[in-house]
Amino acid sequence: MTATVEQLEQHYYEITELYDLAAELVDTVDSELVHNPADQLAIIAPLADEVGESADILAEEFIHIAEN
Repeated sequence: MTATVEQLEQHYYEITELYDLAAELVDTVDSELVHNPADQLAIIAPLADEVGESADILAEEFIHIAEN
């Protein structure tokens, strides 16, 4: 089954939404509910980095697959 350009664009968009999720994690540091922003950043920074790196890998692999 061959995907249409629109389907491929939608899948790529879904992958790139991971970058938004990583940014939202970082934004929690500025929340008024956070009592210690430094501690919050220490907790979420590794996770945000992993999400971003995973999105990079998925996007690269997706482009490779879509081109072939």
